[in-house]
Amino acid sequence: WPLTAFLTPDGETFYGGTYFPPDGKFGRPGFRTVLAQVLRVYREQRTQVASQAGAVRNLIAQSLDESGTGTAGADLLSAAVSGMERVFDFTHGGFGNAPKFPHPAAVALLLNRWVDKAEPVVHDMINAKLLAMARGGIHDHLGGGFHRYSTDPRWIVPHFEKMSYDNSELLRVYLDAASLFDSAVYRATAADTAHWVRE
Repeated sequence: WPLTAFLTPDGETFYGGTYFPPDGKFGRPGFRTVLAQVLRVYREQRTQVASQAGAVRNLIAQSLDESGTGTAGADLLSAAVSGMERVFDFTHGGFGNAPKFPHPAAVALLLNRWVDKAEPVVHDMINAKLLAMARGGIHDHLGGGFHRYSTDPRWIVPHFEKMSYDNSELLRVYLDAASLFDSAVYRATAADTAHWVRE
């Protein structure tokens, strides 16, 4: 939602992204800027565009290939956790600056890592993120559930839209965290989210 893809005349994707705001903000380029840059690159760097289109085609083919074992090794999981740690905002919780998204799948991975390894940094990331979200404006304290994302780095100003699929995944994450950490805050947040999902 929404997906923006730039294709060659042959129909091969060479660049894309999800949401581009009309005007640049929070360090992200606006859609008009993206259009101008893509047009410039397409006109001036055709060889690189063709190369990028081929790389995208190969990545899509790899992602559709189900012949592999489908298991992630310890090295891959460690690299994923290290990557999350590098971009984690330990001051306000969450990944990166703004906008901030809940990323329930990333939190679920961290919860599983905590069960397996009990690493203090994993504990800190989980709790910083979940507490900041539960206490912040992204959490609808009146109507229940969570808004789609926060427009600021402190989880205060939400993007006023709620999605059932986000809330369903966040419900699972808060239930798991409540069980793992015996947290009344997480239990209450899960109950509140479950109420919104049922409505």
